[in-house]
Amino acid sequence: MPKNKPRESRLVCRHLERVSGLLLEEYRDLLRQSFRRLKGIYALYKGQRLYYVGLATNLPSRLAQHLRDRHGGKWNNFSVYETSGDKHIRELESLVLRITAPRGNEVKGKLKGSTDLRRHVKAQIRERHESIVSSIFGDARRQRRAPERARPEQTTHRFPMAGIIGHGWIQLRFTHHGTVHKALLAKNGTITFNGETFTSPSLAARKAAGKKAYNGWKAWKYKNEAGEWRYIDELRKKE
Repeated sequence: MPKNKPRESRLVCRHLERVSGLLLEEYRDLLRQSFRRLKGIYALYKGQRLYYVGLATNLPSRLAQHLRDRHGGKWNNFSVYETSGDKHIRELESLVLRITAPRGNEVKGKLKGSTDLRRHVKAQIRERHESIVSSIFGDARRQRRAPERARPEQTTHRFPMAGIIGHGWIQLRFTHHGTVHKALLAKNGTITFNGETFTSPSLAARKAAGKKAYNGWKAWKYKNEAGEWRYIDELRKKE
């Protein structure tokens, strides 16, 4: 006989979408019986427009509360999504808030531990743009308009890590006193950490460690092809 397939783990196990708030006013007992202490994410709507997103460990009770708190009268439909666990429920709420930006939410979702790529992508665009301009007009033009302070992405040959990787960027991490710091190593040899760009791994490690001197080559780690986190010192040995 065929073996039973293991049950797949699901983030959302039950849901009820776009129902009238009258369900809470007229049939609250039915809702409690059906969902008991339903936990997960809920959304409030004014007509078809999303008004508010939140999370709760007792969704029927929280929804009933919103009938009389500061949100009362500002919504008339709701949806509920029961989650199978609460391991990532706060991250899920933050993600929904950042994507939808409901009018009723005063706090913007925070993506804890996530690296913002905006500064890095802008640096890469500048690097590519300068390369195109240089190709079209020649190096002489580039030298005439060089700024007093050279940007890291324009002087890759001066950086100890320039060319150490063969593609756009890779993620690095540095664990200091139990805190995991994340950074990005670009092909041009710069390291972006906490919104700042550094020209050497030691400078970036010192910033992460609170101005304490560190050998960045023995501080930052990268993930190799086997999925192992290894010190970046191994990268320069492969050159």
